[in-house]
Amino acid sequence: MQRRFAAAMAARGGTFHAMYGQTEATARIACLPAGMAVERAGCIGFAVPGGALSLRDEAGAEVAGAGEGELYYAGPNVMMGYATVRSDLARGAEVAALATGDIARREADGLYRIVGRKRRMSKIAGVRIGHDAVEAGLAARGIAAAVFGGDDGLRVAFEGPGDAAEVAGIAAEIAGVMRRSVDAFAVAALPRLPSGKVDYQTLSRMARPDAEEGVAAAYRACFHPVPVAAGDSFASLGGDSLRHVELALVLERALGHVPEGWERMPVAALARLEAGGKGGADQGVATDLAVRAGAILAVVVTHETLWPVYGGAAAMVVLVGLMWARFQREAVVAGDLWHLLRPLARVLLPYYLILLGYSLAWGQVPLGSALLVSNFGIGDPVDHDRLPFLYWFVEAYAQMLLLLAGLAMVPAVRRVVRENPFRAGLYALGGAMALRVWGADLLGLGGRRLFTVPWVLYLACFGWLVGCADTRRRKWIVLGLAAGVMPLVAWLGGNWYGAWLKYGGIFGVLALLLFVPRLRCPAWLRGPVVTVAASSYLIYLTHRLVPEVGLAGWEAWLPGWAFSALAILGGLGFGVVLALGQRRVGAWWAKRGADRAQVVAGAV
Repeated sequence: MQRRFAAAMAARGGTFHAMYGQTEATARIACLPAGMAVERAGCIGFAVPGGALSLRDEAGAEVAGAGEGELYYAGPNVMMGYATVRSDLARGAEVAALATGDIARREADGLYRIVGRKRRMSKIAGVRIGHDAVEAGLAARGIAAAVFGGDDGLRVAFEGPGDAAEVAGIAAEIAGVMRRSVDAFAVAALPRLPSGKVDYQTLSRMARPDAEEGVAAAYRACFHPVPVAAGDSFASLGGDSLRHVELALVLERALGHVPEGWERMPVAALARLEAGGKGGADQGVATDLAVRAGAILAVVVTHETLWPVYGGAAAMVVLVGLMWARFQREAVVAGDLWHLLRPLARVLLPYYLILLGYSLAWGQVPLGSALLVSNFGIGDPVDHDRLPFLYWFVEAYAQMLLLLAGLAMVPAVRRVVRENPFRAGLYALGGAMALRVWGADLLGLGGRRLFTVPWVLYLACFGWLVGCADTRRRKWIVLGLAAGVMPLVAWLGGNWYGAWLKYGGIFGVLALLLFVPRLRCPAWLRGPVVTVAASSYLIYLTHRLVPEVGLAGWEAWLPGWAFSALAILGGLGFGVVLALGQRRVGAWWAKRGADRAQVVAGAV
């Protein structure tokens, strides 16, 4: 290519200077003099004026004279360092010599020639092999291929109907290694990134399908049996609140942070971030995740102690509405009942397992709880015809989701949501407040009512409005409405200090969700926060089993503070362990389904 351009310029009376550089060195590092463009084609030449090139071996020692090693460049055009947050811009220069990541050879006359990338090299039986060089050798023989691998061997993916054994033999000959060190497989077309470069990460997974793990596998396990393609995103798959926190935990562990806006990023893009390893800016933790973790902690503490940390479950209802606005809105517009109701399965399966346990222990089935209507006043836990009162949240969630699905069947509702979802949320809030003021006392069946739909629907509507408040004006409208509604419901809720603490806290939660998308969080705390958030639902369902079953009898000989501490920590830990088990079972089930699909496809 260099010779072609040099000849073209010479035919026009011009000269051709081949240049080499990297962005970190302001784009220019070396230049090949025009007089050498033909006979020394392939070399990068000498360092630009004011700069200096050097080579270092694998131990970091400088290579003297003619030799080979990683190319380093020093000069005034080298960057100061990498900035990932605003405060980094105040730091001084931190890079004296730029490690280019390229493996180069310095020839006898001092010219440098790039022979491969450090990350694209293998050392097999003492032979250093550049993957790019093997690719070029295969291309010269008419084989379009991509080469990757490590010191254990080379992998060659090639396009077309060629024989894999023959291609592997040719690659081994080019690399100068034994045939057993090379594997080859055919692909219809080499996968490429949006930039046009070969997607080696995807090829690596194709070469080792049984070892596939990480973000892509987590998506498939989370949405099984719905198929997940590389271009799908959490939003396009119709994700819900439980899947949201579950995948956020996966991203936190895989990337070291949860990228902002990850919900609309394709799975392939997240997998590429994962391939790059942990790192990046410390972006804190998303406010909705922090609120979820804080909310479940408040629930557990309130149920065990008399501490006035009220409002945890109410905050979780707000988050339900927020998730609907973010990820279920399109399903509402389309009237897609499958996507709207699909989250019920993940919510009700563990709930009914809990109900089964109580039924076996009590010797009878709590019918109102089984039908998800006991919060309207059916039965009493003392008589074993209703689950403990704390499970009202599951019933209210199911009822609100069924109400949302019913509204989505009305063409006028779908039209308003499609044209202006924020206005639709205002209408819904008006209706929900009418229910709260006038309908709460009407919907009862004689027993103890506990947080029926009229009591909590307006909270979900506020969550929807937060999710649709896409301008600063709309954010202030939502906060202004909350400033009027929260005192009203505190007064309606008994006008006692607990109600004012609870709804004052909900006002603060709404303010955070509206105006603070991410909260600063120490790196050591971010993982536990996301883990608790991802396990919040199972913590909610099971935390009281720890003091009432697991620690039964201990309260007689443990100090009160110690028993409460064990109950709180045990309740959190038990839920986290159950959530981990649930994710592993889900991953196993998804992989089993994928294996069955492969068997069927092979038979066909």
